[in-house]
Amino acid sequence: MKLKLLHPKDHSNMIDYNLVLYIGIGLIVFGFVLFLVSIHFERQAEIELFKQEQLTKSFERNKNEN
Repeated sequence: MKLKLLHPKDHSNMIDYNLVLYIGIGLIVFGFVLFLVSIHFERQAEIELFKQEQLTKSFERNKNEN
């Protein structure tokens, strides 16, 4: 049995599916990390808004008492 060796030009049209797989997995992981970061910043904004609302209520309550 004789093995046929491919010419280097024959490989130029082949797709490296491992590379496609790794790029896809990388994009999924990167998207998940961005999702976690956005949830973190959203939570921080909600906490700040709650503190501001509490401060406003405190000012209004003090204003009405005086």
